[in-house]
Amino acid sequence: MALLLLKGRRECFGTLKWEEEEFFYNSQPPPPKNKPTDVGLEVRPKSTVFTKTYSESVWCLHQLQQIIQWHQTYCRHVLPVYYEIEPSDVRLQKGDFGKAFKATAHQTFSGEQLEDAMSRWSHALTKAANLFGWDESNCR
Repeated sequence: MALLLLKGRRECFGTLKWEEEEFFYNSQPPPPKNKPTDVGLEVRPKSTVFTKTYSESVWCLHQLQQIIQWHQTYCRHVLPVYYEIEPSDVRLQKGDFGKAFKATAHQTFSGEQLEDAMSRWSHALTKAANLFGWDESNCR
């Protein structure tokens, strides 16, 4: 079901979440609800869809960092999905993905904050890319 949503949206990026039996994705956080917002309180698996433009979103990188912390703390399942991007580009932050990653970090932070954010985001991207995932290029 999630992939059907992605097929017509090559410019999309974001983190898929299960919300009341429907998938959604976007580049901005969903509107607040009267539910706990701590990702650690969630029990459902998380799926992160990596695209060419994923690393251009501060929100997506921050969410990924939280998802990886949730995965490590609570031993919950995370499923990375690679849509029109190689898993190694995410793992190593190379190619256009890596350039966009660095540009996003430099536009958002400076000084010590820049180094800290790049380190945290890079760690989260590497951890996520090392998990078993689904590469849509293998299914054509």
